[in-house]
Amino acid sequence: MGRNLLDKMLLRETYDQIKVWVLAHKLISTTIGVVVLGLIVWGGWAIKTQASPTSYVLAKVQKGTIISTITGTGQVSASHQIDLTPQASGKVTAVKVKAGQSVKSGALLVQLDSRDALKTVRDARASLASAQLSLKKTQNSITQSVSQAEDTLTQTQQNQAQSQENLTKAYDDALANTDTVFLGLPVILDTLEKILFGQTYSYTQNNIDYYYDLIQRHSALAESCRDNASNSYRSAQTAYNRSLAKYNSIAIASDDNAIVELVSDTYTTLKTLLEALKVTGNYLSFVDSQLLNYGQTDPSGLAGHRADISTAISETNSYLSILYGIKSDIQSSRNAVTNAATAVALKTESLKQAQTINAELDLATAQLNVTQRRNALNDVLETLADYSVKAPFDGVIAKVNVQTADSASAGTTVATIITKQSLVEVSLNEVDVAKVSLGNKVTVTFDAIEDLSISGLVAAVDYIGTVEQGVVTYTATLSFDIQDDRIKPGMSANATIITDLKQDVLVVPSAAVKSQGDTYYVEKFNQNYSDTEATAGVTSDTAPTQQVVKIGIADDENTEITSGLSEGDQIVVKTVASTKTTKKATSTTPSLFGTGSTRSRSTTTDGAPSMIGPMP
Repeated sequence: MGRNLLDKMLLRETYDQIKVWVLAHKLISTTIGVVVLGLIVWGGWAIKTQASPTSYVLAKVQKGTIISTITGTGQVSASHQIDLTPQASGKVTAVKVKAGQSVKSGALLVQLDSRDALKTVRDARASLASAQLSLKKTQNSITQSVSQAEDTLTQTQQNQAQSQENLTKAYDDALANTDTVFLGLPVILDTLEKILFGQTYSYTQNNIDYYYDLIQRHSALAESCRDNASNSYRSAQTAYNRSLAKYNSIAIASDDNAIVELVSDTYTTLKTLLEALKVTGNYLSFVDSQLLNYGQTDPSGLAGHRADISTAISETNSYLSILYGIKSDIQSSRNAVTNAATAVALKTESLKQAQTINAELDLATAQLNVTQRRNALNDVLETLADYSVKAPFDGVIAKVNVQTADSASAGTTVATIITKQSLVEVSLNEVDVAKVSLGNKVTVTFDAIEDLSISGLVAAVDYIGTVEQGVVTYTATLSFDIQDDRIKPGMSANATIITDLKQDVLVVPSAAVKSQGDTYYVEKFNQNYSDTEATAGVTSDTAPTQQVVKIGIADDENTEITSGLSEGDQIVVKTVASTKTTKKATSTTPSLFGTGSTRSRSTTTDGAPSMIGPMP
C-alpha cells in the first residue's frame, strides 16, 4: 500500500516536472510531440493494400445480319397523290398511260429520250466485257502464257477453217439458187413475149401493134411507148441469152470466181428483165388511159395482160432478192476468210511475244481496268434509269401533264398518281436522304395507335430540298404494304427506313470497336479461353493486344467487320478496371498526453494516408 502510494507520488512528481519543462519550452516540446505522435500513429497502423487485377469479358466473333437504318417523323398524307418527276432532262418519247388509267407498281409511265444514255450503256458493257476478257487472258498468262497463246492460235486457225468452209458452202448455195432462178426466168420472159408479140386479137397482127393502132390517133407518144416496150424486151432477151450461156458452161467443179461472175451477171439480167416488164406495164397502162380518155372500151385481153405483167414483176423481184442474198453471203464469207487470216497472223505474233509479258504488272493493270469499267457501267445504268418515270405503287393516274415530243427536265411534273392507300410523308436531313433509295423497306409506327407497326417501302423522294433557316430538309413519301382503317390523315408517324442490310457477315458488339484517328481496332489475347471463362471475365498479367480492323455498316448494337478478324476469334467486349482494398489495424500505445489513447489511419484507393481520431 505504501509502495504503491510512493510510486504514484514519484510518477506524479515526474509528470509535474515534465509538464513544467514543456510549458517552459513550448516550441521544442511541440515539435517533439508532433514527431513522436507521427511515429506512434505510423507504427500503430498495419497497412496492407491489395490490388485486384483487371478483368476482361470476352466474346466470339460471329456471323450474323446487320441492318442499317435511319429514322424520321412525319404525318399520314391526306392527299393520297404524288406528282411524278423524272430524274433527267430530255424529250418525251413515249407516254404509256392516260388520265384515269389504273397502273401497277413499277409500270412505265413516261419515257424520255434515252438514246444517248443507251449508247453509253452499250459502250460501257462492251468496254467492261473487253476488260474482263483482257483480265482473263492476263490471269491465264501468269502460269501458262505460252500455252495460252498456242490455244488462242489454234482456235483462230479453227475459225479460219470454219470461215473457209462457210465460203465454200456459200458458193454451193449460189449454184443451187442460180438453178432456181434459171428455172423461172424462161417462164417470165415467155410471158413478156406473149404479151407483146402474141396474137391475142388477130392472127395477122402482134399485140404490141394492135394496142398501138388503138391509140395512135389520140397521142403522139404512142409510137415511142410501143418502141420502148419492144426495145426493152429485146435487151432483156439478149441479156438472158448471155447469162444462159454462162450458166450452161458452169459445172460443180467450176472456179469460184466463175460462180461469182455468173451470180453477178444473172443479177444484172434480172434487173434488165425487171426494167422491160415495167416499161411494158407502163405501155399497157398508157393504152388503157388513152382509151378511157376518149370513151373507148378496153380490149378484152388488156386487163389480163396487165395482171400477168404485175405477177411477172413480183416473181422477178423475188429472184433479185435471192441473188442479192447470195452476193451478200459470198462477200461476207470472203471478208471472214480474210479477217481470219489476219487474225492467225496476229495470234502467231502473240505467241512469239508470250514469254516477254510482265505478268504481274499486266494482271494488276487488267484488274484495275475491270474495276474502272464496272464502276463506269454502274454509273451509266443509274443514269439510264433516270430517263424512265415509273409508278411507285399500285394506283390510278389522275393527270398526265406531258405528251410525246414535249421537253421535260428534272423537277418537271409529268404525271400525278393517286391511290386509296394511306401514305406517310417524313422529313429527312441532307445526310440521311443521300442514303435513301426508292424501294427501301420501311417500318412505320403511330403515336395515336399503340402496338401498330406497318411495313412498307419508300415510294418517292424529293429531288429538290426545302431550306428553312439555313437547314435543308427533303420529304420522303412512304407507302404501306397493308392498310388499316384506324390510320387517319394527319396522324403523326414515326418511320424507320432500312438503307442497307447485310446477311452472313462478321459482326461484333459495337462497344468492342475502338478508334484512334481514322484507324479502328479491337483488343484480343493471343490465347483462347473457354466460353464460361470468357463470359465471366478473365484476368491476365499481360494486357490484350490491339488488332486493326476495317468496319462496314453498323446498327444500334453491332458493327460489321470486313477485314482483320475471322469467325470464332475472341475479342474483349468489356473491361472491369482494377480496384484496391484496405485492411486497417489499430494499436494502443503510451502517449505523451496520457495512457491508452487511440489513433486510427485509413488509406484511400490511391494510397494517400488520412488521419482520423481525437487531436491532442
